[in-house]
Amino acid sequence: MAYFAAVFAMGFVLGVGRELVVRPRLGNLASIMVEAPAMMLACWAAARWVVRRFAVPVEARLRLGLVAFGLLMVAELLGSMGLRGMGPGEWVGHFATPAGLLSLGLFVIFAAMPRVVR
Repeated sequence: MAYFAAVFAMGFVLGVGRELVVRPRLGNLASIMVEAPAMMLACWAAARWVVRRFAVPVEARLRLGLVAFGLLMVAELLGSMGLRGMGPGEWVGHFATPAGLLSLGLFVIFAAMPRVVR
């Protein structure tokens, strides 16, 4: 929960800036590309902190990432339904777009990060 909460909070803050400032100027894909490095850094920092703070053994770190990934997918779906008016099928279909594929790649990095940090 701590890993998910930390990264989700950072994503929320950056996402508001992305949607209100960057996306109208550069478009959806470019705005995600601008945000991606900061989100990868947030994933790395949060994963490193959680692994150290809670002394998560190496064999449990992938599970930690997968549980956090599941929580993130639920939060993303609910947010897309509530804020963008997307249905579940439309949300899943979004991942077939270039912006959706980039987002999905970032989500996979988020899931893997607890396993790869030292």
